[in-house]
Amino acid sequence: MSSWKKSSKVGQVQHRERSQPSARHHLGLLEKKKDYKERAIDYQTKGNVIRELKKKALDKNPEEYYFNMINTKLK
Repeated sequence: MSSWKKSSKVGQVQHRERSQPSARHHLGLLEKKKDYKERAIDYQTKGNVIRELKKKALDKNPEEYYFNMINTKLK
């Protein structure tokens, strides 16, 4: 039965997204769905990292002290 399904899809045309009209070319590159998904996933992962770091900073004890704190400098 699965071979029948595969054979029925042979003649189908693959869906392609439209290209950007030439009249709107001055607005820049048209973002496609795959570009949007990639950007959205990247944004979400960065947000999750920031959220976790903020949580770690809140949970940190302000009275903690390490000897390394004196000698190190932030760049």
